[in-house]
Amino acid sequence: MASTSVSRVVPADPETVWRLVGGFHALPDWLPYIPESTPLEGGAAPGGCATRTAR
Repeated sequence: MASTSVSRVVPADPETVWRLVGGFHALPDWLPYIPESTPLEGGAAPGGCATRTAR
């Protein structure tokens, strides 16, 4: 499976950034090629979360 990664340093606190992008599960609102983002139980690390996205 192919994958890609992009990283940026944003000069703002996390709360401000998440307020702007609408949270991770708002991906379908601003990425039209991801029609669904569903939170799942559990996560890879304490405090983390697992997510299912559809293309």
